[in-house]
Amino acid sequence: MAGISLHSAFGILHETLGLRKLSARWVPKALREEQLIRRVNLSQELLTKIEATETGFFDRIVTGDETWIYQYDPESKIQSKHWLPRGSAGPVKFKAERSARKVMLTIFWDSDEVILTDFLEGERTVTASY
Repeated sequence: MAGISLHSAFGILHETLGLRKLSARWVPKALREEQLIRRVNLSQELLTKIEATETGFFDRIVTGDETWIYQYDPESKIQSKHWLPRGSAGPVKFKAERSARKVMLTIFWDSDEVILTDFLEGERTVTASY
């Protein structure tokens, strides 16, 4: 189309113009304005409590999170790359599929360690009775 090879186009973009191709970065979720304001206010309250308290404040904080994970998530092609000397044969990787089933991972931790990890099978989710 432009009358130059793909290699030449790459050279112009990468070497001459100093451009690089990056994938979009995923963010967990877009927050509404009131959610952002609430987070800022809670963070400021926490900082005030930290400043007013002697050491050990973080030792009393426990937090948690939950996420859906595959029961089996194989290593990606990029994750399985290895540095090898020139001329050596590359590693062999068999194609593996993610498991179709997911489980809910729930994890709680404090300033020192993970306190609890739990896996919820099936369609169960974390509720007040959990």
